[in-house]
Amino acid sequence: MGQSVGDVSFGSLVVQVGGDLGELAVGERPCLYLTLFEDLKQPKAIGDEAAGLSHLLKPYAENTIPFFGRVETLSKMQNWLSDEALVSVHALWGGAGRGNTRLGLELARKAQADGWDAGFLTRRAFSEFCKHDNAFRYQWPKNLLVIIDYAGQQAEVLRGWLEVLAEHPSHRAGGDQPKLRILLLERQVNEEIGWWATLSDSAGTVGDAVSRLIADDAPMVLPPLDSEITARSVIKATTEAVGGDMIVPALGEDEQFDRLLKDLAEQSWGGDPLFLMMAAVLASELGLYRAFGLSRTDLADALAKKELKRIGDYASAIIGTPDAAPFAK
Repeated sequence: MGQSVGDVSFGSLVVQVGGDLGELAVGERPCLYLTLFEDLKQPKAIGDEAAGLSHLLKPYAENTIPFFGRVETLSKMQNWLSDEALVSVHALWGGAGRGNTRLGLELARKAQADGWDAGFLTRRAFSEFCKHDNAFRYQWPKNLLVIIDYAGQQAEVLRGWLEVLAEHPSHRAGGDQPKLRILLLERQVNEEIGWWATLSDSAGTVGDAVSRLIADDAPMVLPPLDSEITARSVIKATTEAVGGDMIVPALGEDEQFDRLLKDLAEQSWGGDPLFLMMAAVLASELGLYRAFGLSRTDLADALAKKELKRIGDYASAIIGTPDAAPFAK
């Protein structure tokens, strides 16, 4: 279990923020658990036999690969947090590997630094919370940021929450009320059909009230990394974490590699942090040009084979026979 950073009482609701899912029981009152996935950081070095590659590519491993770029997007999100609205809903979307979850984590940490309660509401935690009668009718005592990843999977329940929030008594309360921000993360958005259309339907009196909760610029697309220098920073940090003697040339030092990264950024996955990291991991064996010439599918396939071989070699070393992991051959 990770360490809790605070217990927050919402009258009929208790929230534990920070650390992992944690544990907190207060009678039969509903509990809303927020997490920053602290237990999933897996701080082992990638060279450790038992660690493998998977932890390096997870968005939670900020202790291994620093967060680079996204200055403009983060600024917009922080401006949204500070907006005068009491309750506001935003949505950020970008294709798989674009960095949606990692940006949400970064925003949550910045919000915590500013005194907010902030974290991810997992599908399981949201489901448990929703089982309680009147679970959504609570008053939050301090500014609260709730982030829901893969929000499209919970569109119907989220819509119900927004309908309750639209009529929340805090809207009629005087004085300086704490804010509630709900950030939804997804990999695709169609404003005409699908999860966002369900969530933002403005038909009728209730729909009109719900639409007033949604930020004016939502949904907002998460753009690719904003510069070649930022992309190189991701690549360099990844190769350093992998170890070895791979040197990533700085901008202007290798015209061929410069052109390759520019073409990738314009035509393919060159602005997506996850795929840049995947290629950087493979570059130690394949070389820079070959690794960065692979497609998304080929990157995933090559990494899967590399990981299977690592697992097979590790199992063989432990058990003492090459037959320990025939699947890795």
